[in-house]
Amino acid sequence: MPAPAKTSREALIVAALDIIEAEGIDNLTISRLAREVGIKGPSLYKYFRDRRDLMGAVEEQLFADVTERFLAADHADPMTALRRMCFAYREFALEKPRCYSVLFALDELDTPQANEVRRKAIHPTLKHFETLYGEEAFLRNRAMVGFLHGYVSLEILHGFRLGMDTLLSFSIGVDLILAPHSSEVIKRAAEMVGTHSGFGLKANGAA
Repeated sequence: MPAPAKTSREALIVAALDIIEAEGIDNLTISRLAREVGIKGPSLYKYFRDRRDLMGAVEEQLFADVTERFLAADHADPMTALRRMCFAYREFALEKPRCYSVLFALDELDTPQANEVRRKAIHPTLKHFETLYGEEAFLRNRAMVGFLHGYVSLEILHGFRLGMDTLLSFSIGVDLILAPHSSEVIKRAAEMVGTHSGFGLKANGAA
């Protein structure tokens, strides 16, 4: 039986994300997705070659969702924009913890467009770092991503157990990452690892 006319690749990806958030990534299969949308499993192969192709589409959509949150939080003032984007990132992760948790766990995008998808996701923050800090922009962006991912991952896992105000400590961490005086920290770190030859965006880096 052919897939109903209302079925689309986009609708199937949304349904896949719903399954991940409700049941976890391990329960997302071609057959489970087919049951979710009310069609027969073979019909899904019109849209996805196999589960790996489906996972790649899920990964791409998650990066697109993060990009959308960044763009919605944008502001004319670079520092204000970056701070707002950090909070938008945290909000996304806490709203969709299971989907967020697989964002960096998946590695299914193997098309020529894969790095472009990831670059698009970091562009809203990277452009503001470039305005503020020039050649330090890429390292600052990477440090920010590392802080954000580590912090919200701990929140998702309920890793902060000493009764602290997690929103306040997150805000302090964001301010430390974005602070102008951290330039000296970046330079010292680069010197220690022997890479103080430039801070620009590397061709093979995406986050």
